[in-house]
Amino acid sequence: MRRRSVPGALGLLAASSIGHGAAAGVDADDRQGWTIDAPARHGVSAAALEALRHHLARDEPGIRALLLLRHGQPVFEYIRDGLEAHTLHPVHSVTKSVVSTLVGVAIARGRLDTVERTLPTLLAEAAAGGAAPEVARMRLADLLTQRSGFERLGDRQGWYNAYVTRYPHSPVMAVALRRPVQAAPGSRFLYSNLDTHLVSVALGRLLGMPLADFARDALFAPLGIADWSWPALQGQTAGAGNLMLGARDLARLGQLWLQQGRWGGRPLVDAAYMAEATRSIVTDLGPEFPQRGPSRLGYGYLFWTAEGLRPGWKSFYAAGTGGQFVLVVPTHQVVIVALTDPDDWSPDKSSARTAALVRDRVVPAIAD
Repeated sequence: MRRRSVPGALGLLAASSIGHGAAAGVDADDRQGWTIDAPARHGVSAAALEALRHHLARDEPGIRALLLLRHGQPVFEYIRDGLEAHTLHPVHSVTKSVVSTLVGVAIARGRLDTVERTLPTLLAEAAAGGAAPEVARMRLADLLTQRSGFERLGDRQGWYNAYVTRYPHSPVMAVALRRPVQAAPGSRFLYSNLDTHLVSVALGRLLGMPLADFARDALFAPLGIADWSWPALQGQTAGAGNLMLGARDLARLGQLWLQQGRWGGRPLVDAAYMAEATRSIVTDLGPEFPQRGPSRLGYGYLFWTAEGLRPGWKSFYAAGTGGQFVLVVPTHQVVIVALTDPDDWSPDKSSARTAALVRDRVVPAIAD
């Protein structure tokens, strides 16, 4: 069975106890708990949210969780019966955006100087024989923007089959670094799980520890995230997937991203990096991700960007196969988290259905 990441699905939208800030919000140091505030206080329709809750319970059995935060405050939380707010969910390619965040944390801590570093300066295997000559010029930034130039070797459009079934039993680093190069580094967008795994391994090597260990101490602990799972791939933190988090903890990450990497009154993620990571560095995504209607998809450093969600709204988001989304609209102080049971036979259908739900029932409830 093949599982495909459908990261561009949120483009269809256009055709928790946590830091310093408001008490009981998601950036509150007092750790008093996750409190849902009155939606009307934050320009959100209570009637629309009540109708949404009934719709989810009656007509959307695949939705595991749906959360809405505005102005740093939870105003809506739906958790499917039988699950809890901290139930761990596989977030699939949302993992990529967490890896990107950890790059920014490493920069903030002075452990990484620049994303202009070339692969041979980070991975000894990249300087060894057998790699294409172009590998010497590939930068960390090229991997972060999915523009390494590497052939994907079956990783087409984010297919997970090779990543989760083949590579645990194959020499993944050798395969990743010895792929043919089909485009000049930095020139062409080719969505690839293997490229993101190289980012995880390269950063872990630089830090002298598996990236999951760095995440535990430098990202998850400061955010108050205690329950999570991130299985390794051949001894290295899996960069393209495998991370499991609870819905409220995903909301914490979304709020961190909205706050440009600040948490508890201090910069947890380098602010300049965070701004670059969540802007549209890549605007030509190629024929696999066609631009339709008023929606405009783009890509930053392992984050998707979108215009056209609503007039005047610019957003960025993390996305995982089968309908896992963390959507952030900085100009309107909005964070939306959606977790879905992927349809194993058609995960793109699950992603599209969840994206449409957010577009048609969540976004209209929010006033400008």
